[in-house]
Amino acid sequence: MKDKEHIYEKEIKPVVDQLYDLCEKHAIPFVAACQVSDTEFIGSCSLSEDAADQLKLIALILEHGMPKVLIDLARTQAMEQTPMKVVD
Repeated sequence: MKDKEHIYEKEIKPVVDQLYDLCEKHAIPFVAACQVSDTEFIGSCSLSEDAADQLKLIALILEHGMPKVLIDLARTQAMEQTPMKVVD
């Protein structure tokens, strides 16, 4: 994958910033991530005290990364869970 950070900064970040501000204003937990190269992710989050543990975990992963062995474990455990309904 070519480095797409410049596209993120120019076209996507302004939209993410608007989403962040709205979610902060209305106390809606929010996590977003974009992969801008083979090794780099850029993310944004706004988490309230009552945010779901899944969102808190995603935010921690974005901030600190996750070893591959934990990715495989998380994938296996996630497949066993009841899926959350995602509305777009």
